[in-house]
Amino acid sequence: MFNLFNEVFQKVAEQASHFAGMFTKGVKKKLYFPKDFERPIDQGGPGEGKPLGGFGGNCKLNQKQHQQKIKKTPVILVHGNSSHAELCEWGMVKLRNRLITQGGYCHSEIWAISYLGEGELDMSCAHQDNIDDLRLFIHAVMTYLNVKKVDIIAHSLGVTLTRAWMKGLSKDNKKLRWDEPAQYDKVGTFVSLGAGNQGTSGFIKEWDPNGRFITELNGNNQAPYGKNDSKSLKDEKKITYVAIWAKNDLIDMLNPETGKLIGADLNLELKIGTGLKGHKALLHDKKVFEAFLPFLNRTSFQ
Repeated sequence: MFNLFNEVFQKVAEQASHFAGMFTKGVKKKLYFPKDFERPIDQGGPGEGKPLGGFGGNCKLNQKQHQQKIKKTPVILVHGNSSHAELCEWGMVKLRNRLITQGGYCHSEIWAISYLGEGELDMSCAHQDNIDDLRLFIHAVMTYLNVKKVDIIAHSLGVTLTRAWMKGLSKDNKKLRWDEPAQYDKVGTFVSLGAGNQGTSGFIKEWDPNGRFITELNGNNQAPYGKNDSKSLKDEKKITYVAIWAKNDLIDMLNPETGKLIGADLNLELKIGTGLKGHKALLHDKKVFEAFLPFLNRTSFQ
């Protein structure tokens, strides 16, 4: 069994290594933030010290106009490893366009972060490297829009990074700590696409299914304040969880059904391609979009 697992891991690792550079070679759209939106500074990992990239809002409007424009709970898009929000294929551009044309959203309601510089691969300590980037970005967007809740759609690494932010992961590459304030009250709907929620491989410490990070991230409740959590009946922190993954894609090959979130409102496995093809299809396939769209905008943003 170990030899078989090792063979699968090596195959996927070689595939990922071969195509990692391709993630950032696609056409990059020149998308911008509004002029009066102050971009946080990247706090670690690739891109450290530079303003965070990405896109959001309508560059023709100011803060007050954005606040007047939003009607739906704003959506924040979080890309995966070795990617960048502004890429058409592996980024969030096509998903943003679909939310506008088919989901009824306006530009002011959609925001996306780029937390890996120009889309570099971070395999050493990806969550702790970039956790403050996501924390600062979400806070900046919510402050700019003057909202109390957002919906989040995340892909691959972006999923576990977002879950770690909600739980309170601290930026400390030397010691795993969860002593930042939990952020569950900031989220209305959380959509997980192609994640390693149950871990992927013991060859990479952070992704070891039995390792400390995955074990502590999941704890005894993978969907806090979800439909099966009694706490959600007592306060206003109720979260809708959706988890979708592609059978035998780049991540699922390593640990079948690792994309599942126990306790989610929807867990859905789709046959939309294997390897990298399936992993990318989670961002663009119509069946994926139609599956999670009804779960968005369920909670008031005020």
